[in-house]
Amino acid sequence: MDASQIATSLAAQLDAIRQAPLPFLAAIIVVFLAAWKGARHLYDNQIKALEARLKLKEDEAGDYKRKLEGASPDEAKERLEALQHRVQQLEVALQEVGETDFVKIFEEQMKNTKFIVDGGRI
Repeated sequence: MDASQIATSLAAQLDAIRQAPLPFLAAIIVVFLAAWKGARHLYDNQIKALEARLKLKEDEAGDYKRKLEGASPDEAKERLEALQHRVQQLEVALQEVGETDFVKIFEEQMKNTKFIVDGGRI
């Protein structure tokens, strides 16, 4: 199609619009309303998603505040470090206990203990 054919085609279409403007305006209105409804639907979904994310963040923040009992982040860090130090101390103590020979200690205690059975001594 060259430029003259395009111009002729546009002129014919404009003549058709001039002869029946109401169907053309109705079609424009329908297309506009459909586009508006589609955009509104997408926008509403985006707002709902953002509101859900905001509520989740608020719930998480409330949960952290409840768990921290109102402590500031610095206080929570100090508590965590104290707990980590305590765990390390317990691990050292557990290793020391693990190295102890309880059977040997029990046997030594048994040698020094006298038992009474039915009124007599063993």
